[in-house]
Amino acid sequence: MQEKKQVSARYTFEKMAKYCGVQKTYLSRVLNNDHSHLNQDQLYNAAQYLGLATHERRYLSLLRDWQLSGSPNRKVELEQEIDAFQKKQLQSQSYLKAKKVDQSMAFSEYYLNSNMMLVHMFLSIPRYQKNLDKIAFRLKISRKSLDSLIVSLKSLGLIIETADGAYQATNENTHLPSSSPIFKSYRVMQRIKSMERIQALEGDNSYNFSVTFTSNEAARLQIKKKFLDFLKDIEELVGESSDEEVYQLNFDLFDWSIG
Repeated sequence: MQEKKQVSARYTFEKMAKYCGVQKTYLSRVLNNDHSHLNQDQLYNAAQYLGLATHERRYLSLLRDWQLSGSPNRKVELEQEIDAFQKKQLQSQSYLKAKKVDQSMAFSEYYLNSNMMLVHMFLSIPRYQKNLDKIAFRLKISRKSLDSLIVSLKSLGLIIETADGAYQATNENTHLPSSSPIFKSYRVMQRIKSMERIQALEGDNSYNFSVTFTSNEAARLQIKKKFLDFLKDIEELVGESSDEEVYQLNFDLFDWSIG
């Protein structure tokens, strides 16, 4: 067994930028600023770097076209095409309805924009609800970019503006199922964002653990069950605690031997 206290460096901003043929600083600006975008070729290269399938690359391209389109009529057509694409890719409509998961095109932007999700979480904490500049400082984004994210979150019904001018999260329990056509992109982008944050933290502000080991399928299933039991425990713990800070929890369990 080999044990190490670090995060896998398979996906990094530097490697992704090189694959796309852009500077690392530009890629960071694209991922943190709603007003910067990759062109179609760069987006294609980024999707290839992330190992996305053909239909996933097509979906990202549609989302980019929708976001950049200045024609109301074309925007409507693109939204219809995106909706049709989603319905074709979803595996179980009954499952999604039971889980009350929003798979609309607008929510795709939410799941693919790490900063939007983070702003949403920050606005569940009282001390940030009237201090948007502090959120922008924590996330290292401009106030203009933050204001754009606020507008999007309001349109999705995830936050409201109170009578005293504060912004408050109305729904913190969003969930994207693995059946979603954007799940793989969402997972990879969240991991890249997490790695960027971990590298910036020092000391005990971040705890990271990675281990490579040999075992068997029966043990893997037991490990998975123990983690699911752990999730039930922390769900109750988080639900009973007060909202004071924004945290990130990642867990990976996969097989190097298959494939």
